[in-house]
Amino acid sequence: MSIETQKLRIIFMGMDGVFSAIPLQHLLAHSIQVCAVVTPGSAPAESGLLLSDGAQPPSIVAQAAAHRLPVIYVKQLRSAAVMAQLAALAPDVILVACFSFVLPPALLQLPRLGCFNLHPSLLPGYRGPAPLFWQWRLGEERTGVTLHRMTSAIDAGEIAAQAEVSWPDGSSGAQADALSAQVGAALMLQTLADLAQGTLTTRPQDEAGSTYFPWPTAYDFKLSAAWSARRAFNFMRGTAAWGYPYRLADYKAPLWLQTALAFDPAQQLAQPLVRRGREALLQFSPGVLRATILW
Repeated sequence: MSIETQKLRIIFMGMDGVFSAIPLQHLLAHSIQVCAVVTPGSAPAESGLLLSDGAQPPSIVAQAAAHRLPVIYVKQLRSAAVMAQLAALAPDVILVACFSFVLPPALLQLPRLGCFNLHPSLLPGYRGPAPLFWQWRLGEERTGVTLHRMTSAIDAGEIAAQAEVSWPDGSSGAQADALSAQVGAALMLQTLADLAQGTLTTRPQDEAGSTYFPWPTAYDFKLSAAWSARRAFNFMRGTAAWGYPYRLADYKAPLWLQTALAFDPAQQLAQPLVRRGREALLQFSPGVLRATILW
């Protein structure tokens, strides 16, 4: 990483979870000058840092502590006190990777070179707060990450960098987050290098191809036998951490499923449903899903 890139002053905004932790880890490993970490909430009464279990990177708060970086806890971003605190840092760039607040116009205008958000979809598709959920639910085959300039419109700014990501069948939400974050971290580093050299080029999003999806509700955890078994399996595995049961309404009485165990993409059953105690084999189109039944 060039000296010019390492001289850029960065404010990093994120939350608990690997989609924030991995990009920050990469920035710090490349000696990027992160001048503060911003995260929602209140400062803990005790220094109960979320440390790594070895399988996952440390939380952004733990990483900040290890590098003696200030952590700014925010309950809102529009307060004069918060804005003054951030302005005093004189950032060149604000980088965002999973953050629960919308940045107000005054904050978007604060950094000299702009604000950039890492979004886990190939924008302009799947704008909104839970893009992985909707990509699994709709059986999306092309997935990826986008780093875009932030504007007052949600996930609609010009694209600075973009790359496809492949999730193996059966990936959990955390695994998909981690794969996307690894690719996204590389996009962040390259964009910072381009900004430092004055060579960054961006392209507008195609509004005609844009889609937006809201935060899911319990109703959205619904399957259809018209789906492929692979689509049903990946949707259930990817969204399992949400904790909702999955409703399959293709029978006289709805069937409620709990856990996807396996799928066969080509198997054909003699009947649509075969129960085996708490497990069931379910015919989809095509293929068969094996799952546990709630009721």
